[in-house]
Amino acid sequence: YTKLNYDFKPRRAPLRQPTSLSTLYIMDYQSRMHELGLDYGFPTLQLDDQRYAFQEGMWVSEPRSLSGFDKRVSRDSQETTRLLREENFFLKVKVELLLDMLTETTLKLLLLEDQLQEKDEVQTQRK
Repeated sequence: YTKLNYDFKPRRAPLRQPTSLSTLYIMDYQSRMHELGLDYGFPTLQLDDQRYAFQEGMWVSEPRSLSGFDKRVSRDSQETTRLLREENFFLKVKVELLLDMLTETTLKLLLLEDQLQEKDEVQTQRK
């Protein structure tokens, strides 16, 4: 008995149950909207925390309403930003001061090296 000799005999599919017809075609437009909630409004899109709606052929950003938590977070972040800016300003002042000190010290060192070289030249000329 080979695979080529046997006959393929699939099972018969069960009969389908009759389906009920929808009554939506009987309802008027307003009744369908109320019954099925078909009033979708404008298509919207959310990117990060901002929502956009497609109105009259353009994407328009929707205004955000801040909840109490969002307002507190916003206020806290504004305060943190202010503190960080102050700290950044003071750090820039410190860096500027340190650069001035480094420049002054480097200049003094160069002057001392020049004086030492002149002394050595004077001593070598005397010998």
